[in-house]
Amino acid sequence: MKKAIFTAKGTKPFLFHRFNIEALTNTKKPKDGTSGNNPSEWKETVWTEGTKLYVPAFYLHSAITQGAKFVKIGRGTVSKHVSSALTILDEKIYFNRQLPKPIEEMTGEDISRDSSDPIFLDIRGVSNPNTKGKNIRYRLGLSKDWEINVNIEWDDSIISKEQMKSSIEALGKLVGFSNGRTLGYGRFDLTKFEIL
Repeated sequence: MKKAIFTAKGTKPFLFHRFNIEALTNTKKPKDGTSGNNPSEWKETVWTEGTKLYVPAFYLHSAITQGAKFVKIGRGTVSKHVSSALTILDEKIYFNRQLPKPIEEMTGEDISRDSSDPIFLDIRGVSNPNTKGKNIRYRLGLSKDWEINVNIEWDDSIISKEQMKSSIEALGKLVGFSNGRTLGYGRFDLTKFEIL
């Protein structure tokens, strides 16, 4: 088994989006806006611990597996090997940015709409492919230069150090790991990859 720590530094903004199980339940919570336009939506789609922003380990595990699809081995890729061999050692992966106050105390007015600010509120129209209708999405974003440090472990009899590093680099350059990946969000440079 090999252990490493890597640092990723954002080259594009990171947009938070967390699947909210309440979306599937029959219990309706009062919304601040109208159907398809809820200005408080961003509060339910971000992971926080106090004022700290983070993503859970499974979020990054899945993303690195996607990056591994670009690393060839024979006639295939290392994606399935990375998926089975990789363990993210951190339960929560914290960003180098913090909210000004706990999320429960915040309103949309507390956050800038300017995407060059370290933390901003991204507001844009999105199409619902089922109804062809337009909805407004409110997502918390981090401007480029966000940073995370991640401790990983993998079975080096299945995946080499070079293949693991290449998978993370491919994730950063070609895939990204935030909401809006198809628009290029969540891309990063691997600034450190150190074997422990």
